[in-house]
Amino acid sequence: MNDKIVLKLESGEVFYGGAINDGCRMPFGREKFARDLRVDHSANQATPTLISSHGRYIYSARPFRFEFDGKGKLTLEGGDFSFGKADSLRAAYREVRTRFWHPAGHAPPRAMFENPQFNTWIDMGWQPTQEKVLAYARDIVAAGHKPGVLMIDDGWAEDYGDWRFAAATFPDPAAMTAELHRMGFTVMVWVCPFVSPDSAVFRMLRDKGYLARSADGRTPAVVEWWDGFSAQLDLTHPGAVGWFTGVLDRLMTECGVDGFKFDASDPEYYRDDFVCHAPTERARMPELWAQIGEKYAFNEMRACYGCECRALMQREKDRGHRWDNAGLGSVIADALAMNLCGFGFNCADMVGGGLIGDFAGDFKPDEELFIRYAQAAALFPMMQFSLPPVRVLSAPGVAAVDKVLRLRERYLPAILRAIDEYARTGEPIMQSLEYAYPGNGLECVTDEFILDGMLVAPVLTPGGKRTVHLPDGHWTDDLGNRYTGGAYEIEVALDRLPIFVREA
Repeated sequence: MNDKIVLKLESGEVFYGGAINDGCRMPFGREKFARDLRVDHSANQATPTLISSHGRYIYSARPFRFEFDGKGKLTLEGGDFSFGKADSLRAAYREVRTRFWHPAGHAPPRAMFENPQFNTWIDMGWQPTQEKVLAYARDIVAAGHKPGVLMIDDGWAEDYGDWRFAAATFPDPAAMTAELHRMGFTVMVWVCPFVSPDSAVFRMLRDKGYLARSADGRTPAVVEWWDGFSAQLDLTHPGAVGWFTGVLDRLMTECGVDGFKFDASDPEYYRDDFVCHAPTERARMPELWAQIGEKYAFNEMRACYGCECRALMQREKDRGHRWDNAGLGSVIADALAMNLCGFGFNCADMVGGGLIGDFAGDFKPDEELFIRYAQAAALFPMMQFSLPPVRVLSAPGVAAVDKVLRLRERYLPAILRAIDEYARTGEPIMQSLEYAYPGNGLECVTDEFILDGMLVAPVLTPGGKRTVHLPDGHWTDDLGNRYTGGAYEIEVALDRLPIFVREA
């Protein structure tokens, strides 16, 4: 079935959903915008769901294309659509969650949330070594950070598809993970579904029929991705999935690894003419990848389709070290989109950004940006660093980041309450103002969020000023200032994260 449906928007109605990296374009309906979920998820999570501020919702059992013409018309193409109408955005979300999503009923392990995570990617790039990883961990503890999850990113393995620690750079991975465990860290490693062509593993997987094939049905398909050219595991093949999970299980039993960062699987790296064991739409490849990820308690997904409200850690895509919507400017908007799309166990990209090209050469961080990024990320369910603040900031800058980390510790009970509620019911952890306070005309505010009743308003632009939008009622901020509902221009010291609490 390939339906084409045209809907008329109600007066003032706007929509949310689709691909979460479009958070800065949400809510949809105010201007012309299109997204084809069948082929492009913009390198992050996506759901075949649209939910409106007026309580209308659209769900499809298949990925689809949607287009808002900016003049009050929404066109849908493809998919097997279901429609519904509730009283509000919140009510629509709850109906979609009940009718179409399947909450896991439990959260990832507490260790994912309790302390900030550290990832080697920006600090080490493609050159991690056992010696560097251990020194990195010791520096984290020496700087006063509590040990949490430590992720060894790309570059640790012999080759793509050959998921063994490279002997030359990791001579004794079991001893390394044992030492990291003694320090209090949980150890995760980066993996992807790519397989380097014409390697021994490639030839083995080819002969077993475990690789996606090109249109001729015989030759393994080779695609270009951000790190060269590779074949891809056929994620529809039970044998391929069994082989891969067997490799991961051996990393856990033989090397002491606790879990995995599951990268890639984006539909952009598949083609419609690929031949797989079981016919499937390429949009579903990240869904199949996430189903593998869910087998492991410690997991991280950067690309995901469907699997809403599952026990999966969802990270925002790599951000640049910059202020605009390719960097810090999009972090909160995309987080709100993640929560409305059913990806609530979420994490901002690494503090300061994780787009490695921005850190090349004689990189010197924008200290104000780094601090504001830490503040924006601090009250997410999970918080992740790559560059240890003590290595890249001045003493006052380190103090400002330390202050926000203490703030996270203070509000950790609130974060954990919201996490438990989300696991139990699917209720969003980071809520938009329209979700929490409908009817206040705040449906377009995407740089603030509600967490456990608190309104959090990070500074996302340089200069220390921002406009805060407060729903109706009486509010008190973290400095003791009182406000009534409305919009306020405020000045924010560099070491402050503004938080507002509504009076009962």
